[in-house]
Amino acid sequence: MRNKKIYLFIIFAFMFIIMPSKTYADDNPLILECSVDGKTLNEKSTVKKDDKLTCELDINYQVEGGITIEASGHSYKLTNFKVLNEKIDDYDSLLSMDSNELNLGYKQVLSGDKVLLGKFMVQVNKDSGDATIYIKVSINKEAYDITNTYKISDTPQEPEKDTDATLKSLSLSGITLSPSFNSNTTQYTATTTNSSTEVTATSTSGKATIVGTGKKSLSVGKNTISVVVTAEDGTTKKTYTINITRNSQSSGSGSSSGSSSSSNPGSSNPSTNKSNNSSLSSLKISGTNVKLKPGVYEYSVTVPNTITTANVEYVTGDKNATVSIDGDTDLSEGNYNQITVTVTAQDGSITVYKINVRRNMTSPQLGVGIPASIIFLGIVGALIYFKVKNKSYIQKI
Repeated sequence: MRNKKIYLFIIFAFMFIIMPSKTYADDNPLILECSVDGKTLNEKSTVKKDDKLTCELDINYQVEGGITIEASGHSYKLTNFKVLNEKIDDYDSLLSMDSNELNLGYKQVLSGDKVLLGKFMVQVNKDSGDATIYIKVSINKEAYDITNTYKISDTPQEPEKDTDATLKSLSLSGITLSPSFNSNTTQYTATTTNSSTEVTATSTSGKATIVGTGKKSLSVGKNTISVVVTAEDGTTKKTYTINITRNSQSSGSGSSSGSSSSSNPGSSNPSTNKSNNSSLSSLKISGTNVKLKPGVYEYSVTVPNTITTANVEYVTGDKNATVSIDGDTDLSEGNYNQITVTVTAQDGSITVYKINVRRNMTSPQLGVGIPASIIFLGIVGALIYFKVKNKSYIQKI
C-alpha cells in the first residue's frame, strides 16, 4: 500500500514537470476590439449602414515555452458585414480573410501577456438587424473562438451637444467696463451718470443661449446686471455680473466761474463755443468741507467713526459739467479710503480730484460709556498727585 502511494506521487510529480502549465486572463484567450472613427465599441454600441470598423485581434495567453499558432484550422463568419482590403496605419497584418477562411500567415511561436495577431477592416452593409463578427483560431492544437455583435440602428446617433457657456464679447452702450472684457472674467464694475444702457453680448460657440441683454434702466446708486449664458447641452451655465454705480448729474448750482490757474479746468473754448471748465467750486465729504485750492487735486479728510458711508456733495464750476464718483465710499476704520471725483467739462475736458477719507477708530469704552482714554488720563493724573503729595509728606517727617 505504501509503495502504491509512492508510485502515485511520482506520477503526479512527473506530470507537473513535463506538462506545460497554461494560464489565461480568462477562459478564452482571444480578444477582439473594434472601433469606428477612433471610438472603441462595446457590447452596447450601435452601428449604422456604411460604418467602417477597424478591428484588432489579440491573444491574452501565456504558456511555458511559448505558444504555437497553427497554420490552418482558422475560420471566420461575418453577418451584415463585408471585408475591406485596406491598409491600416501602415500596418502589414498577418491576418487576412478569404472565402470564410482566416489566414494568419504562417506558423509562429509567441510569448507574452498580450500578442497582436492581426488587424482588419469591415463595413456594415445592412441598415437593420445585428452585425456580427465570428472568428475561430487554432492555438496549440486547441480551437478558441470569439463573437462580437453590434446592433444596427437606422437612425444616426445624436452628436454630443456643445458645453461652451462663455461669452465672446460683452459691452454696455456709453459705459466702460472695468476690467476690460475677458471671456474668463465674470465680475465687472462701471460708473455712469446715464439713466439707461444697452447690454450687448455674443457667445463664443454661437450655439449657447444668452439671457440678460437689451436695454436696462439705471437708478441712482448701485445697479446689478446679470448676463446668463447656457450652453447647447442645457446644463452648463456661466453668469457674468456687472455692478454699475449711477451718480446723480450735477445741477451746476453755486459759482460758475471756476479756477483758471490750473491747466485742467478752464473757462471757455472759443473754437467750439463749449465750456472747458472742469473744476469744482465746492466739495464736502459727509458734511466735512474740503478746502479746494487752485492747482491742487488731491486732499485728505478725517471723519468721525460714526460715519460709515461717505456722502459726497459738490458744486461744479460750470453748470454744463458732469460728475462721476468712484472708489471706497464704504469707509473702513483707521484706513484711508480713496474716493475719485471726475469732472467732465462740456467740451470733454476732464479734471480728477482724489480725496483720501480716513474714518476714526472706535474709542474703547469702560464702565458706563466713559472713553478709556479719559479714564487712563485720570489714573495717570492721580498717580502724579499722590506721588507729589507723598514726597512732600516724607520731607516734613
